[in-house]
Amino acid sequence: MPESNQAERTTKAGYLAVSEIVNTATRLGAMILLARIFSKAEFSDYRQILLPYAFIMPLLALGLPDGLLYFLSIHRDRARNVLANNLAVLFGTSLLLFLFVLLGGNHLLAWGFNNPDLSAAYLIFAPFALLSLPTAPLRSCLVVMGRLKSLAGYLVVSRLVVFFAVVGAAWYFRSYEATVMALVISTGLFLPVAVWLMRRSCETGEWRMDMPEMCTQVGYSLPLGLSMIINQLSRNLDKVVVAAMCPKETFAAYVIGAMELPIINIVANSAASVITPDFAELYRDGKKAEMMALWRRTTVKCASIILPVMMFLLWAAEPAVIGVFTDRYTDSVIIFQIYLFLLPMRMFVFGPIFLATKQTRKIILRSAVAIVLNAFLTIMLTMQFGYIGAAIATVLTFVVWIFPYNIWFSCKYLQADLMEFFDVRKLVLILFCSVSGCMIFLLPSSMRPSQPILEVIELAILYFGSVGLMLHAFGLINLQKILVGVYQSLMKR
Repeated sequence: MPESNQAERTTKAGYLAVSEIVNTATRLGAMILLARIFSKAEFSDYRQILLPYAFIMPLLALGLPDGLLYFLSIHRDRARNVLANNLAVLFGTSLLLFLFVLLGGNHLLAWGFNNPDLSAAYLIFAPFALLSLPTAPLRSCLVVMGRLKSLAGYLVVSRLVVFFAVVGAAWYFRSYEATVMALVISTGLFLPVAVWLMRRSCETGEWRMDMPEMCTQVGYSLPLGLSMIINQLSRNLDKVVVAAMCPKETFAAYVIGAMELPIINIVANSAASVITPDFAELYRDGKKAEMMALWRRTTVKCASIILPVMMFLLWAAEPAVIGVFTDRYTDSVIIFQIYLFLLPMRMFVFGPIFLATKQTRKIILRSAVAIVLNAFLTIMLTMQFGYIGAAIATVLTFVVWIFPYNIWFSCKYLQADLMEFFDVRKLVLILFCSVSGCMIFLLPSSMRPSQPILEVIELAILYFGSVGLMLHAFGLINLQKILVGVYQSLMKR
């Protein structure tokens, strides 16, 4: 693979990573501040307003935003037609949800959580899908068309505006209903901007909608949509069970601990978005060896970030959670540590392989089994061990089914054996460096700051500094190139 192509992919991933950093930082920052501003009961109410949409939005999207990566990659000559049909379906499905909530669905959602006080807030939140779902294809559209700077700029500005609107409303009004309204209004401000950016990026073909094209896109993307809704249900099923079986305060503590680390979105999702178009072209040309080489390099790059973060937070979980969310959320520490064991499995980006091989229906089988297994394990372990059992069930579902299935599928369709699929030597070296860095946690408490957040900062500097040097020494990363790249990016701005 030419060096210039690798550098170009790294640059693209860098733009997306910057936007993902802002996205995840604002989401995490909002969670932290809202947990501090609201009582546990109010914070629980706010999270329960958002929770059903984690299932409904992927279902309404029908996988179309991800499918657009494939269709624009192979139909660049009629990009406008592809985009128009994609958007038309998304506007239609989001309108259905809007009408459902207005016509009484709000009471049904509130009844599901046995919390009738939420029905009024669901009415306030009703326009959210209509204002946000049609912006979902923006990422795929601008990635394929090579407008990464425009995408990064949009994502950064929009996330910051939503963050300040939500946090500002929570601080000023001290009401989760006002906070929900601020989220809806600030999200709606960027719908016309997103549509304009997508229209400007697509320069070929006609702005024409036709039913056969819509059916083609839905037929290809629907398995992705069904998989996403099942995956979301699988990932959030533990939260639903805890909300149904435990007091509000326990649910609030569980939600804090059961959050997925932002590093997943920053690293893995950015990498997957960048290599998906390349995977589609390479698979179409029968270049499976090049696909394997690209996947192995991507995995090593993801692992060099995710594994050190996981090992650090396993040791620093207690001061990190208490320092960020206050000692009211001490019960969240054990849940946070259990959830960290998802990271090694999430650093392997399998999505592009399913998309490139056009085997998206295989995802349904994987996800359907996952949700049944997760439901069984969650209910049984929660009854046995309480809210801790719900977190264990989520991790076990990945370990015993989702990850092995992804490996089996990928090896089969790329015609590779298990040892060929992984760059074992480099992954073992990264793990060795990550574990070795944990020696800094042997520092006596007298040499650490008394404030939890300052303790975490001191340990992080020592840990990531030492791990970075070890990774550089083994040739796994190039610190000089990284520092020069960061410097040049800052100077350009």
